[in-house]
Amino acid sequence: MAMTYRLTKWITRSALMLVIGGFAVAGNAFGSPRDDIPWKAKDPLFGEALFDFYQGADFSAITRLIAAQKTGALSQPKDESDLLLGALYLSYDMPNAAQEIFSRLADKASFRRTRNTAAFYLARILFRQGQALKAEKLLSATDGDLPDALVKERDRLLIDVLATMKRFQDARKLAVRLDENSVASYYSRHNLAIAEIKYGGKEHGMALLGKLGTLPFNTAEARTLEDKTSLALGYAHLQARDPEEAKAHFNKIRLDGLLSSKALLGAGFAEIALGQHQRALVPWMELQKRDIRIPETQEAMLAVPDTLFKLESYKEALTHYQHAVSAYTGEKTQIANAIAAIRAGKLHKNILRQHAVDEGRWRDTLQKLPPAPENRYLPWLLENPAFQQAVTLYRDTLTLQITLQAQRAYPAAQSLSGRIETAMAETQVTAQKLESQLQQIAIAELERREQRLESYLVQANLAVAELYNHAAARGDE
Repeated sequence: MAMTYRLTKWITRSALMLVIGGFAVAGNAFGSPRDDIPWKAKDPLFGEALFDFYQGADFSAITRLIAAQKTGALSQPKDESDLLLGALYLSYDMPNAAQEIFSRLADKASFRRTRNTAAFYLARILFRQGQALKAEKLLSATDGDLPDALVKERDRLLIDVLATMKRFQDARKLAVRLDENSVASYYSRHNLAIAEIKYGGKEHGMALLGKLGTLPFNTAEARTLEDKTSLALGYAHLQARDPEEAKAHFNKIRLDGLLSSKALLGAGFAEIALGQHQRALVPWMELQKRDIRIPETQEAMLAVPDTLFKLESYKEALTHYQHAVSAYTGEKTQIANAIAAIRAGKLHKNILRQHAVDEGRWRDTLQKLPPAPENRYLPWLLENPAFQQAVTLYRDTLTLQITLQAQRAYPAAQSLSGRIETAMAETQVTAQKLESQLQQIAIAELERREQRLESYLVQANLAVAELYNHAAARGDE
């Protein structure tokens, strides 16, 4: 019987790339420079912005610093205030605004340390944009005159850059200088190992991942990266046709961790490669009980009946295929409803506008989203960096609107009413643009989900038809 779904299609290079494709990074994509630079406030207004920065109130610090710069009330040297502003933009996940400032400082700042510091942050931004060659040139040009906290950071970033450029030997030499017991070093060596596996240096990469897998770390972030290392090793050993070793790595991954679904899927593949079809059903049947929104659950819904067919459990296979058809059809309806609700503006009207000035209550809302079509996929949408950044900007725009409305009510602000009205109009335009952007990103993501489900649904329906044909050929009722 020519089943349309083949388990072996996952034990390929493309499966490995799906699992380990991105570099591991800590925090937001660009990192926060809050503790990188020993800032010295020579001006009270600069000090106030700096205080907000250290308190994590980046938006307040940005508006305070820009206002002081524009009114000419700031006596702090311009290069220093610009460096802080660039750092604030970077911390606030606004890399484009930060890039413009760092580009100028890297080229024209008066002091070498300021130029080098700006060059480092500019290189970080360019690297995240995929411009590794430009990033490497900037990092290589820094002559060591950096704040102490950035010296090792520069080496770690350069390792990532060199690995992306496939200059593995240079990256390995640099990695030797790192402190092996730091979590930050773990990230860099993890990324180097992944890049080597990805681009052909599999032996070096797997050996390095193997060393990383033996290091004890106690923080939640480090344990997640440890799971990611085990996952990468598991799929790498599957690709290398060593399923026994792959299984051992999949079994190390925490069942309550973020990567457990991928681990269960991989564990099933390892059992199949060992010829243990019955045992492959154990992780896959566990996986298919999970949330249908999880891609690995959708995969398991096809993997289970395909395996049952191989075990000649034809009626049970048919039952599972029919269940998959029903689940996929229902989930497609849910996605269509979510798209319709988001197109109608319900996502930003009903959820994203809530508690604009109270981040604590907003986080509580995200933990307990009310059941509604527009909310169903929000946790997954928030994993998209572009969507996440747009949400942050949108909510800050709403906060600014509320602040302006409050200022408009003060009698002392009457002389500024014209400026306040202009600012109100500008924030309204900005909010509308961000609402449109959020809609576009969300709908594009949901349409990709819909297409994937349609593919699975076609495979499941074909498999049901083939099972009926198989039964007829055997003379079964």
